[in-house]
Amino acid sequence: MMLLRNNIRYFIPKLVQHWIYKRAETCAQEVVPNLKVWSRNSFKLGSFVFAVSDLDLTVYGKKVSGIDWFKSIQKIKMFYKFIGEINLYDEDHLSLVIPRMNKYELKRDPVLASVVEKGIIVDYNDEIEKIVFLLRLLHSDKRLELEPKLRLRKWQEHWLSLGFGEINSFSRKGLLNKIKELLRGDEFLTQGLLSWDKVHAEQIDIYHYNFLPGFSILFPHFHSWFEDEHEIESIQKWSLFQHQILKRQIDWEFWGIYTQRFYLPQEIYENHLERLLKVYRIIANDREYEQAVAVFALIKIYNN
Repeated sequence: MMLLRNNIRYFIPKLVQHWIYKRAETCAQEVVPNLKVWSRNSFKLGSFVFAVSDLDLTVYGKKVSGIDWFKSIQKIKMFYKFIGEINLYDEDHLSLVIPRMNKYELKRDPVLASVVEKGIIVDYNDEIEKIVFLLRLLHSDKRLELEPKLRLRKWQEHWLSLGFGEINSFSRKGLLNKIKELLRGDEFLTQGLLSWDKVHAEQIDIYHYNFLPGFSILFPHFHSWFEDEHEIESIQKWSLFQHQILKRQIDWEFWGIYTQRFYLPQEIYENHLERLLKVYRIIANDREYEQAVAVFALIKIYNN
């Protein structure tokens, strides 16, 4: 099945490949006429690989509630099985949600970027944004190690967007080396990164592994916060650079769960976000913390 999926694109002309994906996007728009729907990521940016890349969609509206619209898109997904992740935004929430979003992730949704008022976008430290973006991709791109050639076009697009120049080949090892380079030789963080990679390589249960120091900063969404009674003191002692990475990773988590709030049960995310808010209170300023609390409220009040 994998061999067929990988080779089918060679027998279908490029124009037909693009038409099939575009037709799926159009169908999604037609089944929810009261909302705006558009594609993002690899298809929108032209780096998609037919029969390999998902068609990720953004749904946008005002005072959106319920999941009927989602069920409608799920029905066409039975035919267009490559429809992938669906993100939901409410027009009235953008001023709170977009500042939580990573700038390079926003670039991957150019239509959303075009409707966002410039004053909403916060000019965060570019180096921190790159680190956080790459850390998230390190976890999410499951195919990179198994099918590096099929992922090359996507990573070429990432590398150019990040300002790293052109690449002719890519691998998981290359990604790890770039992240280590961006970590400024911080041994604490580097050990955390290597700890994560060991778990990936050996397929260890992430929730039952004693990670090396620095892991909780790089991957706070996988760390069990405050099981150690001295953890607050530890957080306070971390450097500004470490705090900045941690804060933007937590921002990503709030943004990501907000976009998926239409189907995530409250018991899945509530305790998780409450713990992250407690961390955020230590490392963020008052305004940032208040905004994070407001986004948490938006997540909880969504009416399914």
